[in-house]
Amino acid sequence: MILRRRLLTGAVALAALAPLSRARAHPGGDEQDISRDPMWAVLAATTLSQSPPDYAYQAQYPTEVRRLDGREIEISGFITPLSMERHARQFLLTRYAIDCCPENQPNELVEVLAEQPVLQQKSEQVRLRGRFQVQDNGQVGLLFRLAGAALV
Repeated sequence: MILRRRLLTGAVALAALAPLSRARAHPGGDEQDISRDPMWAVLAATTLSQSPPDYAYQAQYPTEVRRLDGREIEISGFITPLSMERHARQFLLTRYAIDCCPENQPNELVEVLAEQPVLQQKSEQVRLRGRFQVQDNGQVGLLFRLAGAALV
């Protein structure tokens, strides 16, 4: 449990260190390293700011993203493991493959809570369906969650 918490904290810390900008094309990598799912463009419209005293992220969610809150959606992306287990129920889904472009922006990752353990294959895209939730947790650096997720 402690290792899992450390891994989650480390992965989220990487997301939190990402510069505050909208999703953009990353240099390098091949076409297969990028998810072209239209849902990423919707999520990328979420902008971020930081302010004293704690410099936590403050997300400005557009209406289109707010309307998704609580609804079932499908999204394709790449798994970024939060544990060293081969199969996991909690992981991050990212727009860019971590082997290609490790600097996913906070609006380019979704925390996933799967119904059943999922094989953590980092190099292949997966498609998931689940209930979308706006996280609004600037301290942790997570903006979006997909709960009750399952492979499609």
